[in-house]
Amino acid sequence: DGYAANVDDCEDTIGTVHPGVAEVCANHLDDDCDGTDGGCADVGTLSLAAADVAFASTEYAAHLGVALSAAPNQFGAGDSAILFGANGRDSGAGAVFVGSSADLLADGSAASWRATWEGVGVGDHAGCGISAPGDFDGDGLADVVVGAKNVGGLGAAYLIPLDATGVQSFASATQQFSGLSGGGQFGETLAAVPDLDGNGADELVIGDWYGDVGYGGTDRGCAYYYEGPLPSSSMAYTGRLCGDENEQFWMGSMAVVDVQGDGLPELVVSSSVALGHTNGSGKVAFVELPFAGVIEVDVADGFIYGTSKLNPIELVGGVGDVNGDGYEDLSTRHSADSTYAHQAGAARLYFGPLTSSVDDDDADMQVFGTLDDELAGIARGVGDLDGDGAADLMVEGSGTNDPSLMGRAGLFYGPMSSSDRTLDDADLLLTGENFGDGAGYAMLGPGDLNGDGFADLLVGAPFSGTDSEGRAYLWLGTGG
Repeated sequence: DGYAANVDDCEDTIGTVHPGVAEVCANHLDDDCDGTDGGCADVGTLSLAAADVAFASTEYAAHLGVALSAAPNQFGAGDSAILFGANGRDSGAGAVFVGSSADLLADGSAASWRATWEGVGVGDHAGCGISAPGDFDGDGLADVVVGAKNVGGLGAAYLIPLDATGVQSFASATQQFSGLSGGGQFGETLAAVPDLDGNGADELVIGDWYGDVGYGGTDRGCAYYYEGPLPSSSMAYTGRLCGDENEQFWMGSMAVVDVQGDGLPELVVSSSVALGHTNGSGKVAFVELPFAGVIEVDVADGFIYGTSKLNPIELVGGVGDVNGDGYEDLSTRHSADSTYAHQAGAARLYFGPLTSSVDDDDADMQVFGTLDDELAGIARGVGDLDGDGAADLMVEGSGTNDPSLMGRAGLFYGPMSSSDRTLDDADLLLTGENFGDGAGYAMLGPGDLNGDGFADLLVGAPFSGTDSEGRAYLWLGTGG
């Protein structure tokens, strides 16, 4: 290319790559030899087939990618732990695979995992949920907590270390918490809480979908708050927060967010069948942490009330500060929204701080799906992928495993404004490879996994493959 004698030329075999040329967006090459393949953000509609790495299971109905977690720099600078839940593996016993980002990027596949944690019993569904990393036992080393929602008909949660290697069984986990009420699906939802009491150990919240232990009635739903170091028994919780009868609070979503903007985190929980302004319109509640003893959701610090039984609040999530005002923001999912197409779904965002209760139709902005049965609306804050200093937003339209849809996830480069948009308006729209993949079912902004200074993205497609073997994708941020 005319630069063979130039020591600054980084690739003599490609004539268009040499110092002084313009960086080409989204080709994942260091065109101008400045040490990065960035300089411009990925834009447009791209298939997840173009991801930097795809991790594919070959095991029948494993559902790899149903849950995701990551610990940046766990194995050294630029070498992060990436965790993939596969709750259908081995006849539903489930598993969690742990990989090194450096190894996985070098191999270009999931050919060798650093560790494989295997479920104990058929139908346990271990790996249905994975917490963010933390030091939950106070030993100075990073752990995660893994949910197995069907263990013994109660559910369970396992504390596992991130430095383990080889094939491991959840039977040998550092600690096991057992569910507290029949059919509770204990462990499906998990929320890591930063160390609030200053003792060096992080705290944890475990959701129990149908939990009603110690109450009359049924299906209240409970969340159990545990101060670290974690106790030896799930009954030794610090605090318990429960809904009213048949509200099924903590049905698939919890978040720890400083909703009120006072510097203290709140536990944020949701129920799609709770009484909002109409019966079954859904409700979000937030309660300041830490809390102790047994309390009911009625005493929450604030609520987001659903306003329509035909389009209820379903899930809630924290998205970080996506509008750049210094306060954390919230989102709710409304998969029944039919504004643009039948059950295309929508995400509603509420810019913090929320100092009083609001209705869901008071949301500051919405992102709508546009395809029939897309069921869009799960939103995640994914960090700063384009390197402009503003947090970015991801919204899925997975369609679950609808065979007529591939699934997709839209990335919106921040900061967000108070204007509605659709998934078709996304700055970068990532689409599944095949119909029925459920791409976007799980999404995670894991931070900078490869040490290049840009945040990265993980996307799960747990129904990918002929027999729902599952697949997950790593998409590296490229700068702005």
